Amino acid sequence: MNFKTIASALQIELPESYIKFHLSEKKLIEQLRSKEFDDSYFIATNENWLIATNRMLELPKERGMMNGKFCIGQDGCGSYYLINIEKEDTTVYSTEHDGYAWEEIFDEEKDDLNWDHKGLIMAKNLKEFVIDVIDF
Repeated sequence: MNFKTIASALQIELPESYIKFHLSEKKLIEQLRSKEFDDSYFIATNENWLIATNRMLELPKERGMMNGKFCIGQDGCGSYYLINIEKEDTTVYSTEHDGYAWEEIFDEEKDDLNWDHKGLIMAKNLKEFVIDVIDF
């Protein structure tokens, strides 16, 4: 995967932790792919998908829903997995919020999801996230 192509196409700087994960955890990513998941599922390894999806979601953005986020993958059912690109935060977030009222997870004042809500946090980092998916 060409990180420079992604960063250039989206005019962003990818977090070092994201790049480092892809370079150092190739075997773990291969394990994930061996589960018959498409290369856009959970941790996408398809740079064309990453560019197209982030453009479709209009990410990154400075204000509004999902501001400061970068989509790293999807679940195949309409939910996206995101990381923060504005600050060094290794948390993996999800747009999936089943079981939680919209009022509970959306912050009207910020015009964004409440990213501190436990229902939107998938894992403390990319490695933990992928291990959780593999073990599921």
